[in-house]
Amino acid sequence: MRNSIKNHFKVFGYFIGLLILQFFIVRYTVLLVKYQSIGAYILSFVIMILFISLVFFLYLKMAGRNTFYLKGIRWKTWLQALLLCISHFLFISVIDGYPTWRVKSNIPIGFIILSFYWIFCHPVVFEILFRGLLQKQLSKFLKPWLAIFITTFFGVFVGLLNTQSIHSTLLAGIFIGIIYHKTDNLILCILYRSFFTLMCVSAHFSFEHGTAFQTVFLIIAIGLAVHSIRGLMKGYRKNKSLFINNSNNEK
Repeated sequence: MRNSIKNHFKVFGYFIGLLILQFFIVRYTVLLVKYQSIGAYILSFVIMILFISLVFFLYLKMAGRNTFYLKGIRWKTWLQALLLCISHFLFISVIDGYPTWRVKSNIPIGFIILSFYWIFCHPVVFEILFRGLLQKQLSKFLKPWLAIFITTFFGVFVGLLNTQSIHSTLLAGIFIGIIYHKTDNLILCILYRSFFTLMCVSAHFSFEHGTAFQTVFLIIAIGLAVHSIRGLMKGYRKNKSLFINNSNNEK
């Protein structure tokens, strides 16, 4: 019992410590990018790589490599995760406006540097902290839906500190939380967030096309979300593995 409580405090301590460190690193990186010099860009890039390496190393030391194992995941699971991600983007399109893809060739270097962080570094750090540490640890003594709810709540709070939209962070917490609960695999969660961020970075939103597009997007988004979540839940209820072979996943 004491070891269990001690382990909970240890994991939550890692979570809070790395989360605070991430907050200051993001702030410092944004400050460096504003200097708009080659040296500042290089330093911000190095800081990103070092931080993601630190988080990745600590998590591997705690949890091992099984949670990153890809071989054997059913193609339907990949498809359901992709459809949830597209549904998420369409929901944001309904709320924030019609997406217009960026085609300008003179995109600032600072924007590229920050986009690199949000597409490649942030998903790894965020999912390790919120899914690999927080949600997984909460699931050991709480019901799955409650663990997802608490993890999503903390994710929304952190998103507000980083000036992210509430609705996007809320949907990400619910959708990715369900994916992680059903698969216990962080790679799917990381790829989900990376792909979603890539779509958002590649587009900006406006309402110039009116409500017709928003209505269509909303219908498609609801349909994709319901279909994907039902698929994940159905496999769980029937006790069907979301992996081709359980023994492969346990290697």
